[in-house]
Amino acid sequence: MLPSSIGLTFAVAADASALCVTARWGCYDRVEIRDERYQRKDGGYRFGLAAHASRRDLAGDRAETGKLAPWSPYVETPEVTVQGLIRQRANQWIITLFLVNGQAEPKIRKDSAWLFQPELIVTAPDGAPIFERRALPHEQHDLDEQLMAML
Repeated sequence: MLPSSIGLTFAVAADASALCVTARWGCYDRVEIRDERYQRKDGGYRFGLAAHASRRDLAGDRAETGKLAPWSPYVETPEVTVQGLIRQRANQWIITLFLVNGQAEPKIRKDSAWLFQPELIVTAPDGAPIFERRALPHEQHDLDEQLMAML
C-alpha cells in the first residue's frame, strides 16, 4: 500500500493568466558505474539515482474550469503524469495538481517503478509571488473552525 500520488491545492488571483509547473523526481536505474569506489565485494557495481525533471508552462488568455489534460513530464515514463482541476470561487482560481505514478510494479525490482523525492513546483512565469490566501465562505470566529480552515 505505497502511495502513488502527491498533490497540492492553492489559490491564485482571478486575473492570473499563466503558471509554471515543474515536476521532478528521482528513480533508481540499474547502471554500471565502472569506478572502484562503487564496486561491491562480490564484484558487482552499485546502481545509481537518475533524476528526472520537466517544466511546463500553463498559460492562456483565460483559464477554463474543469479538469486539466494529463501531462507526461518525462517521455520515457508516460505513465507518470501531472493531472489537475481548476475551479473559480470568490474572485480566485482554486487549482489542484497531482503528480500520479501510474506505472505497473514489476514482480522483481519493484523499486524500479517507484518515484523518490517527488516534487511539484508552481511559480509565476516571472518569479513574482502568485499564491493567495484562499477566501473562506464565512468569517470564522471559533478556534476549532479556524484550525480546520488552516489545515
